[in-house]
Amino acid sequence: MKINLKFLSPRLVNILITLVVISLPLLRERVQLPEGGYEIVWHRPIILLVLYPQMNEYYAFFLMVGFSLLIYLVVSAVLVLASKVLKSKRKS
Repeated sequence: MKINLKFLSPRLVNILITLVVISLPLLRERVQLPEGGYEIVWHRPIILLVLYPQMNEYYAFFLMVGFSLLIYLVVSAVLVLASKVLKSKRKS
């Protein structure tokens, strides 16, 4: 059985949707303040991809790269499934 990974090929739609998703504030961090209480901060993965190498945080950088690749994989799979559903609805 041969596995077809053609849906992972970079297409403009896949790349644009992935860039939009990783530009959203997805990652939440709750920081405890020294005087008490908490501060909630939302981070955008695309900004973290730029900041982590500048701070020499390579482990976190590669985690963000993996996270971005996972988002690309999910976006590609959703687009393939959506196109198959639309094609089946057009035939019926």
